[in-house]
Amino acid sequence: SGDLAVVETITATGCSSTNTLTIAVNPVPDPITGTADVCVGSTTTLSSTTAGGTWSSGSPAIATVADGVVTGVSEGASLISYTLGTCSASLLVNVNPVPDPITGTASVCVGSSTILSSTPAGGIWSSGSPAIATVVDGVVTGVSEGTSLISYSLGSCSVSLLVTVYEIPVPTISG
Repeated sequence: SGDLAVVETITATGCSSTNTLTIAVNPVPDPITGTADVCVGSTTTLSSTTAGGTWSSGSPAIATVADGVVTGVSEGASLISYTLGTCSASLLVNVNPVPDPITGTASVCVGSSTILSSTPAGGIWSSGSPAIATVVDGVVTGVSEGTSLISYSLGSCSVSLLVTVYEIPVPTISG
């Protein structure tokens, strides 16, 4: 990094002229590091170990960036760049929608199922405690008594609902 001075001297028939041209030499920024996924309305922090550059977003309607902090504006992808002079490093950041809250019955009996839903479609369902409740495509099945946090994720964005699993009462016979 620094400046390079090029001196040119031209001599013709006893006359000479000297020109000095200064060329700025910029280092190529180190690669951008950080999480390349963010939710609409949330932030993620990117960085480059090369100091002195400026950050920019190729699609500010999708993601903005200031000092390496990327804010998700709308669903899509934006090329985030870190530039020093004419040299830059870039990273494609995906902005994912935040799923709508999970709807459905938040309780189920052991051995029974209940259906939960969220939008938009295409997310992944998971159970925080599969020994208590399992979930496949929004269908929660009670395995044993307790609670399990059921989540629906789209990229790095997720919503959760605590589901309670009850034991089936054993009838008593009196008589």
